[in-house]
Amino acid sequence: MRFLKFSDSAVVHEKVSFSIMDHRVTAVERAFQLAGSGSCSSVADIKAELKAEGYSVDQIFGRALHKQLLAICKTAKGADAGSTAGIDQPD
Repeated sequence: MRFLKFSDSAVVHEKVSFSIMDHRVTAVERAFQLAGSGSCSSVADIKAELKAEGYSVDQIFGRALHKQLLAICKTAKGADAGSTAGIDQPD
């Protein structure tokens, strides 16, 4: 939430969405946000959303990063569905 001040006595509260690139959030940070949101099922989905929001996807590479993002996507999707499908369970 950000605050917009129009005068000394009036403050308006506005909920900020991520439909437009936030210059304070890096592409990698936004990738993790998208992965955890449950709205993306794959790294390709994350990259497509980043591009749509105006981010460069040049930093979204590497096996370790892809594995982390994919694991977060799967966990978030499982939480959205109210199940633990796709999440390793202890024996």
